[in-house]
Amino acid sequence: MEECEAMCSRLAIMVNGCLCCLGSPQHLKNKFGSGYSIMIKVAGAKPSVTSLTSFSSYSSKEDSLGTEMEGVKSYMQARLPGIELIGAHNGLLEFHLSAPDLSWAEVFDVMDQAKSVFNVADYSVAQLTLEQVFLHFAMLQREHHK
Repeated sequence: MEECEAMCSRLAIMVNGCLCCLGSPQHLKNKFGSGYSIMIKVAGAKPSVTSLTSFSSYSSKEDSLGTEMEGVKSYMQARLPGIELIGAHNGLLEFHLSAPDLSWAEVFDVMDQAKSVFNVADYSVAQLTLEQVFLHFAMLQREHHK
């Protein structure tokens, strides 16, 4: 999809043989990719092999990471109405926030507060990508009957 954004001035997406949308990459992202994509990396997600002294210390690190991730998830859901957890794996939380009236400043304010309250190593807030818009339409594709 990055190539499409770089090379095409207009794009079309078809679902089940019907044209669903047509427009510039930015137009499609604005119209069909409402909201933000938020990625949060919880610190200490992968303990190094040298720091592992026993299985029990590894287990306790995993437990504390899981607890920290649950805390971040609950905090985000309480502070940002309309946020949805897309995935959680290895200390990385991926959210979709569909709140078109929420400003970038408000989202970053919540993220900075989360970073000060929890053990957040890194985070990113971005407009949904063209690939995410395409995948949304791809989920609408119905299976062809044999």
